[in-house]
Amino acid sequence: MKRTDGGLISTSFRTIGDVAVIRPRSLDDAVAALMQHQVPPAILAGGTDMVARFNEGFNPRRVLALADVGELSAIEDDGEVLRIGALVTHARGSQSDTVRRAVPSFASAWARIANVRVRFTATIGGNVMARRTRYEMPVLLAALGAQIRVRDGNASRLWNVQSYLQREGAPRELLTHVEIPLADLCAFDYERGMRPIITQALAVRRSGKGLQLRVALGTEAMAPYVLEGTCDDLTGDIEALAARLFEGLPSGVCDHLTSNAYLRDVGRTLLGRQLTRLARGGL
Repeated sequence: MKRTDGGLISTSFRTIGDVAVIRPRSLDDAVAALMQHQVPPAILAGGTDMVARFNEGFNPRRVLALADVGELSAIEDDGEVLRIGALVTHARGSQSDTVRRAVPSFASAWARIANVRVRFTATIGGNVMARRTRYEMPVLLAALGAQIRVRDGNASRLWNVQSYLQREGAPRELLTHVEIPLADLCAFDYERGMRPIITQALAVRRSGKGLQLRVALGTEAMAPYVLEGTCDDLTGDIEALAARLFEGLPSGVCDHLTSNAYLRDVGRTLLGRQLTRLARGGL
């Protein structure tokens, strides 16, 4: 809603003032555009989150439209790291042969995010930069131990997903791509049957003669929280393994809709299902 002299009215394109659109054709030009104006332009990728921001009263004077910056649309796998450009949409990324070869279960999970209309427009970079707890991609990336590459002027920095989401966004900072480490990654699973109450991703990596488990759980109102544990294999008591890992969930982890006890109970139940699926798959 937007307040006017005549009262509250619903937001629409008629309530948005004139906007200057900047269309860079290279990453350097995009970064320069962020630096040159006293008030940095709003960053536009797929635009789905910006529509939500407009409905919340956002009214920028300049918009930096990134659609023509080809460097932000690359998907690369060097055998050690899967790099996904910020402009890659949910549809393209989940259907990419490169992503499917590198982490097929991640590609399958990615394909389940949002509805069809949103998947063909929304981008991985916009999903993360928005820092909205209800968005699902950060949960998947946190489980995978992904890092976020950002440009701030001439500086290029890497952040892990949790740190990036917890810090306040810098208006002159541009997310360029996501980096997913592939070393020793042997399985991935995503459980979203309880969404929006809880979604949970699990990544499993080889660690010596055993397995390292990395679980990320998120809710509609809580950024992903990561739990880690180890086991020899998945031939033992899976329910006990899931319960033992969730014993490490701190008592303060919850949101205004869910208690810590509820998250603990649901999380270990979902983890038991995830581990059972992976064990049946031959892990």
